[in-house]
Amino acid sequence: MQRLTPASSWSALVLASALVVMPAVAQQATVYKWTDEQGVPHYSDQPPVNAESEALPIRYRRTDKAAVQARIKTDETRQGAEDLREDQEDAEEETAATQREKDLAERAATCKQARERVTNYNQAQKLYKPGPNGDRIYLTDEELDAERADAQRVMEEWCSEE
Repeated sequence: MQRLTPASSWSALVLASALVVMPAVAQQATVYKWTDEQGVPHYSDQPPVNAESEALPIRYRRTDKAAVQARIKTDETRQGAEDLREDQEDAEEETAATQREKDLAERAATCKQARERVTNYNQAQKLYKPGPNGDRIYLTDEELDAERADAQRVMEEWCSEE
């Protein structure tokens, strides 16, 4: 085994110190900012020779590729979930719009039937109900008025705009 001399010990110490300091130096740089006669700002890693400049210390760190990839994957997953949610909401809105149209058409048809019923009841002199043996049982004036009022109420219910 070879013995270190004081000079080589000193060299080893300087080398070890340089290796410890180098990563810290690599994480900090200085950028110089100055403005020319036209008022245009300039930036450089070297100070200008003929102008007064301001030193801007810049700190940076190495990019963690695994962290960037994980963030990209998380963002893609989140975007995919958002797209899926938007698609579901669009489908629900479309289904709701279709159902509204169907309900409005049904309401219009029922309103039309209710109007025809009111017209028929108001024009009729006599109304009847079928009896148990298929014979006709005519309504009294009070029953006729009650049926007309009921028909009017149903028409107002179905034909009113809600």
